[in-house]
Amino acid sequence: MKKIKKFEIANRKTTQSTETAINKTLLLSVAIGVIAVALIVMVLLIWQYGNFAVARINGMPIRRAEVTQQAAGSLGFFTAEYPHLSQDEVKRIVREEVVRDFAFLRLFEYYARQFGLPAGRNENPNEIIEGVITTITNDPALFARYEVHMPIVPEPRDIEPIAAAILDRIRAGEDFDTLMRTYGEDPGMANNPQGYTFTRGFMDPPFEEATAALEIGEISGLVRGHWGYHIIKRIDPISHAEVLDPMGRSYEDIAPEELLGARHILIAADDPVDMNQLMREAIVDGFVEKIDANIRYLPRLNRVPVD
Repeated sequence: MKKIKKFEIANRKTTQSTETAINKTLLLSVAIGVIAVALIVMVLLIWQYGNFAVARINGMPIRRAEVTQQAAGSLGFFTAEYPHLSQDEVKRIVREEVVRDFAFLRLFEYYARQFGLPAGRNENPNEIIEGVITTITNDPALFARYEVHMPIVPEPRDIEPIAAAILDRIRAGEDFDTLMRTYGEDPGMANNPQGYTFTRGFMDPPFEEATAALEIGEISGLVRGHWGYHIIKRIDPISHAEVLDPMGRSYEDIAPEELLGARHILIAADDPVDMNQLMREAIVDGFVEKIDANIRYLPRLNRVPVD
């Protein structure tokens, strides 16, 4: 009987020890679980903090982390650009300029997806922008669909009547040099006010031929060249001037009969219109207008660090 009681007591102690061990294990497991959950929550909070939207464009978020990264190192540049502003004002400008850059990209990403073009965050931003611009440029109907204004192409000047009117004034006795200084549109004459000294093969061929056909002091009629209409006055070559020679020779190395001298009045033709470039600029301008109209800065933007 005594042996049975001793066995029961020993069995109860063993059971209690086992239960205690199990309880400790459970407590340890719970503690580990709580710590793990806390760590996960902390990581998620840190991640979420970095991914808080600090601005939106058409509902699309611009996140704190990307603005922080882009703004890093920009303060010095903007401080130099705006020396009259306080540091807080400069930081505000840095944040807003960075946000505008991201807003610009977000719009292009949106339209790239509309066109079925690659637009993921791993794509090259320049390729995304170029893809959208090229797509719209190649299909002008998209200009209206995506609210981009077609560019206005300026009418080219009719330069022949302008040049003819100046020639009539010269023939009526007005001073050539005075009219040249007043109406001439050749920027090179600013560095060569006495005229050009040159040899054949350097100047625009119609200009060379017309000059060679004149006597010293004689004035040409209207000469249509690559750059517009010329009225040319032939002069003696200028010995101290830089000679415009395709072989780079100096005045002393060139035979006198090879040298030509001229002053001229140029009425310049308008540069040819690059319609493709105008369309591309119109697309970019249209996107900037969309940003100005739709961007929304959130209060937490002011807390983005700028160093």
